[in-house]
Amino acid sequence: MSNRTKLKKKLWKLISLYVRTKDADSNGYVSCVTCGITKHYKEFHAGHFIPQAQGDAVRYDIRNIHVQCYRCNINLGGNGPEYYPFMLKTYGEATINELRRLSNETVKYTESDLEDMIESMTNMLEEL
Repeated sequence: MSNRTKLKKKLWKLISLYVRTKDADSNGYVSCVTCGITKHYKEFHAGHFIPQAQGDAVRYDIRNIHVQCYRCNINLGGNGPEYYPFMLKTYGEATINELRRLSNETVKYTESDLEDMIESMTNMLEEL
């Protein structure tokens, strides 16, 4: 496994933890943004509004990643019909359009980029 691949995995672990814990209550409980079910953050996923398969441009964008249960994220493929209203209410149409535009761009993060993002995400986690 290349160093770049290792850095991407490390970054994703940090982002996933951040997304799942930032809105959790003092006991670690949080709700799925698409169906509303509430469970402990360890039982949830960090799900993408615009699928990560569309490339790296929005894969690590926090605005594109939110708490989802397994059913919504995996079984329902992200549950887009319910994700969209959440995104609209939370960010508005302009941000949705920006994320969609970005998802069409080709981005290849360097090791240095990934290290910077890891440092930033580590700091964000420490501030929670």
